[in-house]
Amino acid sequence: EKAGRDVGELVGAAPIGVSTTTDLDEAFAARPDVVAYFATTHGRLKATLNDFVRILEGGTHIVTTSIGALIHPPSARPDVLERLNAACAAGNSSLFATGIDPGFFSDYLPVVLSGCARRLDGIRIFEMATYESGGQSDSVAFDQVGFGLPVDTITPLVHPDGLKAAWGGVLLMIAGQLGVTVDEIVSSHEMLPAPETFPYQGRVI
Repeated sequence: EKAGRDVGELVGAAPIGVSTTTDLDEAFAARPDVVAYFATTHGRLKATLNDFVRILEGGTHIVTTSIGALIHPPSARPDVLERLNAACAAGNSSLFATGIDPGFFSDYLPVVLSGCARRLDGIRIFEMATYESGGQSDSVAFDQVGFGLPVDTITPLVHPDGLKAAWGGVLLMIAGQLGVTVDEIVSSHEMLPAPETFPYQGRVI
C-alpha cells in the first residue's frame, strides 16, 4: 500500500517529489547513484546475489547489511567474490557491506577495546535480543532461532555451517587485527526448554 506514494508523505512530512516503488525496473529508470540494500537474505541468498550483480553491472553502487560474510571479504566464498568483483568491474561500481552484528559491535569494537588491556586471555562477545511482534521478527524468532520447536531442532542460527558463514568472518577479522593465527573454528550450542507452556506472537512455546 506504500507503493507509488511520496516519501515525504510516508514519514508525515510535506511531499518531496520522490516516490516509492516495488518495481526494480522503475527504480533503475531513475538512474540511482547508490542502492541501499537492506532486504533479508533468509531463504533468498541466491536472489540477493542476483540483485547485487544486476545493480552493480548497471553502474550503481551498493551499500548493504544483508550479507554478513561480505563484511570480511577474505572469509567469503571465492565463487561469490569472483562474481561480485566481475560485476563491479563491468559496471565500474562498488559494494560496501557493513552492519552491527556482524559488523561494528562484534568485529571492530572488541579490537578497539583490546587496546585498553595489557594482557588478553580471551575475547567473549555476547548477543542478547528481544524479538517483538511484527516485521521480520516472527520469522527470526521462530524459523531462525527456533522458539517453540523441539529442543533437539538444529535451526539455521545454530547450524555449524550457518554460524561459520555468518560469524566466522568476525573471528578471522579479530584474529587478523590482533596478529593471531586461527587453527580452527569450533561451534557448539545448548537449547533451553521453556519451564511452562505459553502463547507468544500467535504461536505456542
